[in-house]
Amino acid sequence: MSDTGGDSTTRGGRPALTIGPLVGVAAVALLALAGLVVLWANVDDLDAKVLWMEVAKALIAIIAVAIIGGVVKLLLDRWGRQRDEQAAAVARDQDKVEHERAFVHESIAELESIRSGIEHARILIEAHRSSLSYRDRMQDVIALRVRLQSLRLRLEARWDDSDQYVRRLEASEEYLTALINEYRDGYKPIADIQRLDEAVVAETIKAYAGTHRSWVHDIDQEMIPALNWSAWKLLSSQEKFPRLYDFRREGPEYTSAIHANCTELAKDLLERLERPQMTGATPITRPTPGNAVGGAP
Repeated sequence: MSDTGGDSTTRGGRPALTIGPLVGVAAVALLALAGLVVLWANVDDLDAKVLWMEVAKALIAIIAVAIIGGVVKLLLDRWGRQRDEQAAAVARDQDKVEHERAFVHESIAELESIRSGIEHARILIEAHRSSLSYRDRMQDVIALRVRLQSLRLRLEARWDDSDQYVRRLEASEEYLTALINEYRDGYKPIADIQRLDEAVVAETIKAYAGTHRSWVHDIDQEMIPALNWSAWKLLSSQEKFPRLYDFRREGPEYTSAIHANCTELAKDLLERLERPQMTGATPITRPTPGNAVGGAP
C-alpha cells in the first residue's frame, strides 16, 4: 500500500525502506560521474582505465555510505516509533487505572451515602413514633433502594468479576424491598387510625384547657389515656409489622443486610484498589536500539 507521497511502502503493516535515500544516492553518483568525465575530457594524459577504476571506487564508497546511513536511520526511526508507541500505551494504561480508581472511590462514597441515609431514616422513625414520620422516612427508603439498585447495575456493567459485589447488594435490596412491601400493604389503615388519634387528642387538649387555668405537675398522668396513640401501638407491633420492628430496633436482619453487607462491600472495593493492575506496579519494558533491530514488540 502506497502513501499519498508515493515515496514509501508498507509490507505486513510495517514501514518499508523509502525511495528517498536511493534517489539521493543516485544523484550523488551521477554528479560524481559527471565530474570525473569532465576531468577526463580536460586532462590529456589521464589514463581511461585508471579513471574508470577511480569512478568505480567512488561509486562503491558513496553507495556503501548511503546504505549504511540509511540502515542506521531506519533503525533509529523504528526505535523512536516503538518508544513513542510504548509511551502512549503506558499513558493509556495509566489513564485507565486512574478512571478505575475514581470509579471505585465514587462507588464507595455512594454506598456509604446510601447506608447513612437508611440509618438516618431508621433513627427518625424510632424517635418520632408517628405514622407521618413512618410515611416520610419510608419514602426516603424507597429512593435509597433505587440508588442501591443503580449502584449494583453500574458495578455489574463495569466488571466481569462483579459477582461478589452484586450478591451483597442484592441481599441489601431484598431487605429493603420486604420493608417497602410491608409499608405498601399496611400504611393506609395506619394513616386512618392516625387521623382518628389526632382528632381525639385535639378534643382532649381543648377540654383540658377549658377546665385548667394553668398546667399542673400531674398533667402527664391526666392526659396519658388521650396520648396513648393507637397508630403507633400498631406500628410497633412485631406481629403486625415484623419488618419494621426489626428495622426500628436494629435487629439481626437489619444488621446483616445493611450494616454488615455495606461494610464488607466497601472493604472488597478497597481491596480491589490493591491489585497490581490498579496500582501501576506491573513492570514496563522500555525499547532499546538492540531489541528494535530484532523486531517490533
